Amino acid sequence: MSETANEIDISSVRKDELEDMLRVLCTAFQMPFESALPIFLADTNSLLDNKRVLRQDGKIVSCLTIIPAECNVRGVSLRTAGIAGVATRPDKRAQGYASQLLRNTLAYCRDQGYERAGLFPSKADFYRKNGFATVSRSQSTTFLSASDSGLNNDVQVRMAIDSDLKYLQTMDRESTLTKAVSLVRNEAKWQSIFSSSKRILVAESSDKIVGYLIYDFILGQNTSIVCDSRTPLMARILEIESPTEAAYSALLNHCTVHSGAEHFHFITDRTGIARFRAVTGRAIPSEDEHAAVGENEFMLTILDFRAVISKIIAGNAAIPARSISITLELIDNEKGNECVVMGALSEAKSFGTYQPEQAPDKPASVIAGDMAAWTQVIAGYYDGSETSNRGMLRSTSEGAAKILKTLFPPEDPFISMLDNF
Repeated sequence: MSETANEIDISSVRKDELEDMLRVLCTAFQMPFESALPIFLADTNSLLDNKRVLRQDGKIVSCLTIIPAECNVRGVSLRTAGIAGVATRPDKRAQGYASQLLRNTLAYCRDQGYERAGLFPSKADFYRKNGFATVSRSQSTTFLSASDSGLNNDVQVRMAIDSDLKYLQTMDRESTLTKAVSLVRNEAKWQSIFSSSKRILVAESSDKIVGYLIYDFILGQNTSIVCDSRTPLMARILEIESPTEAAYSALLNHCTVHSGAEHFHFITDRTGIARFRAVTGRAIPSEDEHAAVGENEFMLTILDFRAVISKIIAGNAAIPARSISITLELIDNEKGNECVVMGALSEAKSFGTYQPEQAPDKPASVIAGDMAAWTQVIAGYYDGSETSNRGMLRSTSEGAAKILKTLFPPEDPFISMLDNF
């Protein structure tokens, strides 16, 4: 795509520009170029079509990478474009170039058949201004190492080996089906986790893997402080998965007793914090404690409103298979609250969209809201009742409000740090 008014050109990176793109990235993220180059070129996401750049006068000013991903949302699979490595040359920052590139890339992804785009923001406000909405925030707690609480003879814990990978992948995939939002990890992603500096424990019972725990090490009690040799070693528990309380407890016990760390930082969601509290008897962290260690945030935007809504409706067994006289509207606040997409639920629970100027007489029942509201309610960050109470989605009748609650019941969305693009 070319925009000649400001001598701006946006497209996929050319092969001869890869090193120039990496220099922009290394400057922005303070990485050493020489050591980053072989990793960058070997990355499967270095396919040229997945690397997007904005040029001014033929020179790269901003860049980003598209990470193809599969995102499960409320039980349905959506093709998702992960956005990573958004960077701009220091002398060109705060001039709108990254926003231009991002919006152009979202249009490109829509044309390529992606239904949603997601990212882990470094500056959430920037992405919020460009159409993204927060759909997941982690919670965390910090605690000291503990003495051995005794062995459970039915559960043994050991370090994971390569042959465990397929079992962990299966356990993870089954777990994602119960979550409001999850990024599906393919074999390559699991291989990356195995080959990283992460430590993986597995719990076995009757020679069957019944759970796993993934952790790594950092220095100090806060990831932002500068540490010296006297700073205690801290282990970050990044993920713990087990359907049984015995395996969950055994994994936590083994990690806290045998890892060698003095402090532990557990990053999870509200459900995970509640389970941790039930098993260990520890209190949920205060807001101040939570803020001190930071949080992992995930943001999404809808690229294909019709496809996303259609899949959610079709996958919701609670929606009656009968004629429903209701219209769903997507409002564009930047256009003065103009309705940009309308659609009606049909007897077959399909969702047909049309442009507002082509719409039939508007039915009495309407649910309307902007992209941020639809994104957050679909992902479960807010449920249907909350969006009504907050005035984010507006229902014009009791029937519409009931459908809104039925379509979007309460959820607890959470994206693990391990899934970071």
